[in-house]
Amino acid sequence: MALAESKGVKPGSSIGSHKITIPDPVVTSTGASTKDFQFTQPAGTIIESIYVHAVEAITLSGGGATSDLTVSIGTATTYDGVQLAAATTVIDYSASTTEAAGTVTKITPETAYSGTVAQSEVTFYGQVALGAAATVDTAGDIEVHIVYRHF
Repeated sequence: MALAESKGVKPGSSIGSHKITIPDPVVTSTGASTKDFQFTQPAGTIIESIYVHAVEAITLSGGGATSDLTVSIGTATTYDGVQLAAATTVIDYSASTTEAAGTVTKITPETAYSGTVAQSEVTFYGQVALGAAATVDTAGDIEVHIVYRHF
């Protein structure tokens, strides 16, 4: 059996990332609210993971079971798509009304974008959504970190 030959050390794939800072991701109101963001995936990459980092605490009050804080990312220019990441809960209001500073929520991207190398740039549209009937007491900043593997 013939073995593959390696002549010299050549670099393989590498990891890169970028972050999007979203100041005041939840609107101080007593109704449902959204805050939109977007980013472009570079050609020649897959998206390995996504992290939502609460830079500052976010505190809610006066809500109920539908007052969750979620993040979703998709390809719809209306910002409400879920093709890359279905609505991921950052604050489950039924369990807690606060996301402490420094907390990180990991989002696993959908297989279509984590298993196939993008042949050209892909624009994604994200949305931070707060369910109805919650009041925002502290609207701390969050960061969305997108981790790519470059080939």
